Amino acid sequence: MSNTKVPTLLKVTSILVIIGGALDIVVGLVGALLGAVVIYAGIETGTAALAWLGTLLIVLSLIYGVLKLVAGILGVQGKKLNVCLVLIAIIIAICVLDVVLALVQGVFTWYTAISLILPVLYLLGVLAARKQNA
Repeated sequence: MSNTKVPTLLKVTSILVIIGGALDIVVGLVGALLGAVVIYAGIETGTAALAWLGTLLIVLSLIYGVLKLVAGILGVQGKKLNVCLVLIAIIIAICVLDVVLALVQGVFTWYTAISLILPVLYLLGVLAARKQNA
């Protein structure tokens, strides 16, 4: 498969997914840095449950960013399309969970719904690449 032709849709969405993944990693690292500053400064932030929740959100942001980076890089290369499918399924599941949590918490915005568009377009690109290379 060294002569694999990657559909334009997959290339474009892969590049956008890479950018989004890098931004997610930056947000996670900034969150971790701010959390460390708060701890170092000795600022009382409330209950331990909130601290664990903050830590969990930072870790999830980092994992989400890494998943997107890997999916994007593999998508641009047009390689390991089955791995791309698994990664984008996980990313879409996280996006859907984000939409559901936003609805439950009453903080739903159109941006939350729009955040599903890019992963779905990426999925369509992967499916097109698989069909083309079959």
